Amino acid sequence: MVFNGWLLVVQDLILCMPDTVIYDGNCPFCRLAANTASKFLGLERLEFDSGDAQRLLEREFDDPGFTLYLFEEDTVYFGGEASRRIAERLGLPGFLAEYVSEHYLQLAGLLSVLTGRRRSVELPSCNGECRIHRGGGRKPRS
Repeated sequence: MVFNGWLLVVQDLILCMPDTVIYDGNCPFCRLAANTASKFLGLERLEFDSGDAQRLLEREFDDPGFTLYLFEEDTVYFGGEASRRIAERLGLPGFLAEYVSEHYLQLAGLLSVLTGRRRSVELPSCNGECRIHRGGGRKPRS
């Protein structure tokens, strides 16, 4: 019983971590975004298939899909919105952040073809609580 209680505390700490990027470790675009965000912004990085990432995603989405995610203290960004938000936080010019956001699905698709990845981007399902546009969105954290 004590072990289970301890485990719950550890999971709650993981689930409450702000400023975390969840990314596909096999995608060069996602890996670049995650590594850059980690190095220059101090964001935590979690690969999509890790247990910690899956716990975060299951808490936020009925079906998390498969894309790039950015967890901030009170908002979850995904897809193109996650890439835009990372670009903004890095201080990139607005037009570049907007370009990356608007063309996220095309960039991810092109890189998938070039690298031979078989897994394609799927946006999450969140019961209408998020603003989905331009291949991405954001929602308040649960």
